[in-house]
This record gives sequence, C-alpha cells and structure tokens, in this order.
Amino acid sequence: MRRLYFVCLWACVFSLQATPIPPAKPLHLSTREWKEVNPYLLPHSHPLHHQLDEIFAPTRFLSSWNTLERLGFHRFGFSNATSQIIVAEHPTLKNYLIKAYTDESPLDGKKLLLSRIRGAKLIAKKIAKSGLNNQFTVPKKWLYRLPHASPRTKQPYLLIVEKMDILPPEAWKQSALITPELLVHLFQLTTKLGLADSCQVLNIPFTADGKIAFIDTEHVCNWPVAYHKLTPFLSPANQLHWQDICSR
Repeated sequence: MRRLYFVCLWACVFSLQATPIPPAKPLHLSTREWKEVNPYLLPHSHPLHHQLDEIFAPTRFLSSWNTLERLGFHRFGFSNATSQIIVAEHPTLKNYLIKAYTDESPLDGKKLLLSRIRGAKLIAKKIAKSGLNNQFTVPKKWLYRLPHASPRTKQPYLLIVEKMDILPPEAWKQSALITPELLVHLFQLTTKLGLADSCQVLNIPFTADGKIAFIDTEHVCNWPVAYHKLTPFLSPANQLHWQDICSR
C-alpha cells in the first residue's frame, strides 16, 4: 500500500512538471485584449522569454529608438523610409530579431504586429499543405509584452522574429537557384494567399540553404499582387519564364 502511495505521488508530480502552466492575465489587461493576444504570445517556457524580461526590466515604455539603443539594441538591415517599424538585434538574443513601434508612431502597433504573426502562420500552413517545405520557408514570429507595461504604455508589444540566414538580392540573378518550377510555385503561393508585397526581392530573399523566405508577412489576402516588381531582378531567361507564368 505504501509503495502504491509513492507511485501515485510520483505520477502526480511528474504530471504537474510535464504540463505547462498557462500565463496569467495581467490585472490591468481587459479580458477581450487578453483573448486576442494570448494565442500569439511568446510562451513563458521559451528560453528567450527570460532574456527579454531581463533586457526590458528597466523600462515600461518604448519612447523612441533611443530607448532601445540604451537597452543594447542595434538597427538591423536597411531602414525603410515608408515604414515606421524598427527592426533591431541584441547581442544576447542569438538567432532572433525584434520589430517594434515606438511611442513616436501614431500607428496601432499591436494590430500591425498581430497581422504579421497571422500572416506568417497562414503562409507556413499553405507551404506545408502544398508540400513545398523544400523550396520555401517563413520565420516563426511571436508577440512579446513588456514585463512592466501599464495602462499608460502606448506601445506595450513588440514582435520576436526568428532570424534567417539570408542572401543578398543579387542571388535572384543566379539561374542555378531558380527553375521554372520554382517560379510557378512562387506565383501560385503569392496568388492564392494575396501576398501583395511578396514579389519584391527584399521581402522574399533566398536563404543560405537555397529556399525562398517570406520575411514580410503583413500583407496577406491583399490583391492584386505586384508580380512585375520581381522581373528586373531575374536573369533574362527567367524574366521570360516569369512573364509567361504571370500572363497565363
């Protein structure tokens, strides 16, 4: 009997350890907002969560780029004059980037960041369903809430993005990477999902392992698709292939 008791006790302890504890809703957050963001939040069990909490512990606001710079962030890639989102990396966040709107932006950061996560999930699902994981990829994305955000925090959320080993735009000129079949699949994905901005090479770079990465996932189900923006970056032969595919 005593042995059975300890077996049951051990089973209960193991069960509690194996079952992840769901994050608690912040007291000042409405139930409606919690239900909206909770499915997309970076899990507390993710190793990155503790690192982010430590980085953002000194602040409850993202006042400007200077705030992020003081926390140790560096701008990543080229700045886009038409976008108010900041893309940055941190020396302790290996293989990840952040994207954020600061208090200087009048935009609804939460809404725009959520659209990027939903877009990434939709694209990933379509790639897998079409059996194209060997040709296309999309970075994983999560929402992260500042640990000390309050009702006065204008932009309490930022986006955590899986960093990909991408090649420069010139890779699109390398015919060895691009086949008519690949162009057909790219056309099908962008058309079916309405990826309006995903024919710009900066938004669909090649990765080091030869896949096309959809890194800008905000504009999904947004037609028409600007197919012509890809044409100048293709080799002459692939330009003809692409124009033929788009005209069918």
